[in-house]
Amino acid sequence: MKKAVYFTLGLIILSLLTNAGNDDGLYSSKRPLYTLKSSAPNSGKKCFDESTRVLNFGIGFGYNYHTYSGAGVTSRNLPTISISYEQPWSKRFGPGLMGVGGYLAYKASGWKSEYNSPSYSYTYKSSYNDIIVASRAMYHWDGLNSEKAEVYGGVILGLRIGTSRYSEEYSGLWAGTSGYTNNESSDVSIGIAYSLVAGARYYFTPSFGVYSELSSSKLGLGKCLR
Repeated sequence: MKKAVYFTLGLIILSLLTNAGNDDGLYSSKRPLYTLKSSAPNSGKKCFDESTRVLNFGIGFGYNYHTYSGAGVTSRNLPTISISYEQPWSKRFGPGLMGVGGYLAYKASGWKSEYNSPSYSYTYKSSYNDIIVASRAMYHWDGLNSEKAEVYGGVILGLRIGTSRYSEEYSGLWAGTSGYTNNESSDVSIGIAYSLVAGARYYFTPSFGVYSELSSSKLGLGKCLR
């Protein structure tokens, strides 16, 4: 987790230094941007501009992620895997662009415990899965948006679909006269998913880069394509 935080801070600092070293300046008019019937100054090439289409692939951090097996117990808590898409809104919002798009994420965890003896056995299983389907809106300010790097922020809002399943298996003396008992239950829940986001992105080539996003409950790292 600490390494992921350091990576994020380093990426933000790199983005800020890259923007600070932009020779065009914040108010350069090398490439005017036309919206409606008026024009606004732009600072040349941007990491995120009117023609950008970004596809992000990420993995989340921030929880006790692990896989464990031993002493009759198997446990797993996997990181969140996400994919998102973003493109600019058709109109400018003040000194920057609003990026809009979609967000899809998946997370899984589970637990299994077993006990066996010559006279009886017991097995307990549980699993949890979360799927988030949401929209995202990110603001890309011109002052922190250069050719190779940028810092941005926004919000994610959508639905969280959670599924859970439990089962218990008894055999031998614990099961009574039948010799075997199996209890199962499952549940589905749907709720609102929302989060504030602060992110940074850096491109190594015109079409490939890395990004990091800090949300309300986790830190995400990944690669981006445009």
